[in-house]
Amino acid sequence: VKQGVLRVLLFLLRYPDVEIERCAALSIAALSLGSIKNKTEIMKHGFIAPLISTTTYPDKTIQRCAVLALNGIALGESTETKIGIYKEDQLSSLIALVKSEDVECIHSGIYILGTLAENMDIRNFFVS
Repeated sequence: VKQGVLRVLLFLLRYPDVEIERCAALSIAALSLGSIKNKTEIMKHGFIAPLISTTTYPDKTIQRCAVLALNGIALGESTETKIGIYKEDQLSSLIALVKSEDVECIHSGIYILGTLAENMDIRNFFVS
């Protein structure tokens, strides 16, 4: 991932237009599926906090796109990515998705929480 691209995507993710934010989140999701190096770069550039924040927007489509990006970052063997997402807000925003009235948000929330629960520390958090 070229760093210039990540800076632009981070700017667009914070842009005050839901459609632009949606496209930025989907772009991040696509880049995160490329390699662990891409995931690490995405995390280093500070995408986790704005993506988690985006999961609380009233627009359900942007919520699902943000969760898709977060899940793309979390998927795989890397503990660093899962812990990075967990530490950002102790999963409260992601757990709130499971309580949504939107079925697709519920599915997305369960998917990301399941991916994160592959890490033993996060799994213990759920159990406690």
